[in-house]
Amino acid sequence: MNLTTLNKKGITMTQLKLIGIIFMIFDHIHEFFNFAPTWFNCIGRLVAPMFLFSLAEGMYYTSNRKKYLSRLYIASVLMAIGNTLVMKLFPSPTDSSMIIINNIFATLFLTGLYIVFVDKFKLGIKNKSFKIIVQSILLMLLPLLLSALSLMIMSNENIPLIIFQIIMIFIPNPMLVEGGIIFIIIGVMLYIFRSNRTKEVLIFIIISLASLFMGSGFNFHVTFVENYQWMMIFASIFMFLYNNKKGTGYKKFFYIFYPSHIYILYILSILLTK
Repeated sequence: MNLTTLNKKGITMTQLKLIGIIFMIFDHIHEFFNFAPTWFNCIGRLVAPMFLFSLAEGMYYTSNRKKYLSRLYIASVLMAIGNTLVMKLFPSPTDSSMIIINNIFATLFLTGLYIVFVDKFKLGIKNKSFKIIVQSILLMLLPLLLSALSLMIMSNENIPLIIFQIIMIFIPNPMLVEGGIIFIIIGVMLYIFRSNRTKEVLIFIIISLASLFMGSGFNFHVTFVENYQWMMIFASIFMFLYNNKKGTGYKKFFYIFYPSHIYILYILSILLTK
């Protein structure tokens, strides 16, 4: 199915993001409040793929990729700092596992970076340039090498805590960012196949179903209560509904709302625990 044949009565990118934000609120309520039902977390599995889909579209349409990626990187750094400060000001009194690990900005930044590398690789293939092909491959390996180096440094017990924190804040790690390498792969695949919505969604569905094999087994409890990451497959519905229109925008809204609602929920959970 070509983009030009899509039903124009579908949803805009703005509407897709707003739906994702609603699902995200349920997901994070479950994250910070133990009494929230599991289905809150289940519908939250749709959120990351929806925003990775948005990133793939944004990387295609943006007139300034450098500015776009810079904005995501700055947001990831600010949120990493914010996470540290909020947990310092509001430490968990009883549950040491109550920490803020959320920072989808870092995942989106790395995904966008790999999209640039993939385009460079495709350019090398098109121009039959061995030099560009090698450069693009080396660039793809660079974040992984930096990640490995960062992990080696952080595993050294003699390294001061401040060094560990600086590395975590300023060097997004493909292995440690929210969703890890799988989310980065999903975002890149959505970009590569974006010109054909059917192929794009099919690849995403295959990856989603593959996540079932990453669990501990096949039974009702495991599939629907423990290993339910595969439920992100339902994000494909909203990908198909996307009508290739930007919508109203609200470009800055997500950058503000995402960290704000996480900090509010975290602080509320701490205060209720006390």
